[in-house]
Amino acid sequence: MNANKQYLGAGQTLIALALLAAFAPARADDADDFANLTQLQSSVSIGVATATGNQSDRTVFGEYNGLRENGSNLTLDIDYARRDEKTGTWTIIRGRDLGLDTPELNFTMDRQGDWRVSADYEEIVKHDIRTINTGLVDAGTITPAVNLLSAPGAGQDLNLELKRKRLGLNVDKWVTPSLQVQVSFKNEDKDGARLWGRGFACTSAAAPGCVGGSATTTGWAVLMLPEPVDSRTDQLEAKLNYSAGKLFLSGGYYGSFYTDNNGTMTPSVPGTLRNYTGGAYPLTAGLQGVLSLPMALWPDNQAHQLYLDGTYALAKRVRSTFNLSYTHATQDQSFSSMGLTGAPAGVSSLGAVVDTTRVQFGLTARPTTKLSLVANLHYEDRADKTPIEYYNLEGAAPTAWTNSPLNNTKLIGKLEGTYQLPAHFRGTLGVDYQSIDRGLPVITDTLGGLTAVREKTEETSYRAELRRAFSDDFSGSISAVHSERTGSDWYLASTETIVSSAYLATMATASLPVYLLDRTRDVAKLMAEWTPGERTSLQFVAQDGTDQFHNPTYGGAQSAGNRLYSLDATYALTYKWKLTGFMSHTDQMMNVGQPSLSSYQMAMRDLNDTIGIGVAGTPTARLNVGANLAYTHDKNIYGQSMGPSASAANLAVLALTGGLPDVTFIETKVSLYAKYALDKHAAVRVDVIQQIDKVNDWTWGWAGIPFTYADNTTVFLNPNQKVSVLMARYIYSFR
Repeated sequence: MNANKQYLGAGQTLIALALLAAFAPARADDADDFANLTQLQSSVSIGVATATGNQSDRTVFGEYNGLRENGSNLTLDIDYARRDEKTGTWTIIRGRDLGLDTPELNFTMDRQGDWRVSADYEEIVKHDIRTINTGLVDAGTITPAVNLLSAPGAGQDLNLELKRKRLGLNVDKWVTPSLQVQVSFKNEDKDGARLWGRGFACTSAAAPGCVGGSATTTGWAVLMLPEPVDSRTDQLEAKLNYSAGKLFLSGGYYGSFYTDNNGTMTPSVPGTLRNYTGGAYPLTAGLQGVLSLPMALWPDNQAHQLYLDGTYALAKRVRSTFNLSYTHATQDQSFSSMGLTGAPAGVSSLGAVVDTTRVQFGLTARPTTKLSLVANLHYEDRADKTPIEYYNLEGAAPTAWTNSPLNNTKLIGKLEGTYQLPAHFRGTLGVDYQSIDRGLPVITDTLGGLTAVREKTEETSYRAELRRAFSDDFSGSISAVHSERTGSDWYLASTETIVSSAYLATMATASLPVYLLDRTRDVAKLMAEWTPGERTSLQFVAQDGTDQFHNPTYGGAQSAGNRLYSLDATYALTYKWKLTGFMSHTDQMMNVGQPSLSSYQMAMRDLNDTIGIGVAGTPTARLNVGANLAYTHDKNIYGQSMGPSASAANLAVLALTGGLPDVTFIETKVSLYAKYALDKHAAVRVDVIQQIDKVNDWTWGWAGIPFTYADNTTVFLNPNQKVSVLMARYIYSFR
């Protein structure tokens, strides 16, 4: 699991050889030094990792590292490197975690300055951190069958996992000293299932004839239906790199191809489910049919891109950069092949086509020794050419609406200058501009939940930074950014009629997209680095940012902010012992109003504190030891207040309950290791890890009662998890 040193460049090797030759006759230690400088070390590591507890104790710890399912696991790492002295060809093989379900394997052959071939393979498994108890049959397939359990917890435990297998192939060849060809292929297969589901409540205009429920019937239901995943993504890139004097060019083709072997998931739903009283009652008319409808999964799609990047030295102190690209993306899988019906007459697929053109040009210049300038202009046009069709019908007297193109035109500019001021100060001033024209949705589209949209937004940012090296061991900087975002007229989503902000303010339930609102942003940042001596190094960062949304309506985003403070420290106790530490505090806030004067305001806040300390040393020539302690405390706060027209009953409920409780996550992790060299080639290493996780998340349960679905399926996250891991490895190194 430990990466080895890379081989030195030719120039460094020659210098090392000359120095060694100057101190003849050579001793045994000199021979070892020579080998260290001229040969890449190979090694094999084999061992075992044993973890305490059961799977529910390791859900957070083992989410990605392959130590979730089994208490004991084989660990095997390989590093092999050889150089053919006659041809100068390197052969390198590296393997990591070969005994776990997260293996990584790399093979590379390389003749420096001539050619290179490599292949990579890796597997990643994501285990869902929650424990699911369900009566669902064929979970994770396209035809799951829902079964009502007699009571919550009476089913079978279901552990969802998603496995990714990645394969990469790369070939590089220098055709001439100025021309290089590079071809790469990447493939990723995904297989498994992830948490998903559906829900519906009657009555609804979307389902005429769907009858509302009562104390003895079930009129709404939420079901846990894992999404079946069986997909493949292929990526192919072929490019030429050309260099000649002042000019460098890189151009080629990039293609992406996504294939999903599952088109839809169609659940089987019984006629009786749990209702709001907790009892099992028959579904009202129409609900079973809605819950049993096919659910569309990700359709096949592909994209093809041609691009050209380059740099050119216009003068001795002036360099230009440029980028041109054109991308043609399509999604035209037939509805019938996905298992979908009911498309408009004569329409067999979405027929989606999106063409994107990008142009970028930049300049960097140094007119004087004290002044440097940077200018950049970026243009992007995304043209959505997908046919417009009537895909949706809703209501007893059907109302139809269509899809809408998602066109987008961006213009981004940057201008920056840096000047060396007196007294070792260095100042930077910059301005950034961004314009986005999204167009308007077609009149036949319906933007559910949105009151109005605007066609164009513009944002201008002004940046200033001042740096200074106060001494050889202390330097710092302070910077500030101020930006203003404005936009064009607002258009009612239903009629595309221009309306004023004052008119929107009179609408009691108006809702506007946050990315279209006028916004003022201010960010200030302070950085300092202090090295008072050879043994000590300190880095400090403080940042404060605020967003103020000029929202004409009561609902939606009102303000946001973030603060960050961090400190990193390193201290060498002696030449054999080193102490490191870090701490950080982040505070993120956002205030959002629900789109009704009788509703409520949310003051959401995320507080995160992280502290870490580590020590490493070499008590003897053969022994290396170390210890690390990391502590994280994350708290999400949901501050609630009622709207000005809230009812007395709602005000009383909030006063009585205090609103939503906090969601907290606390993790403490202690790591110890010791590595002992048995001889010049062999060593043993022992790692001991203990991780304690405490989770208090009311979204998946409260007061020990797990979240329960309409079929009595429960989802539970163990709130107190403790795992200890012992890893012992034997390492053999050779050349």
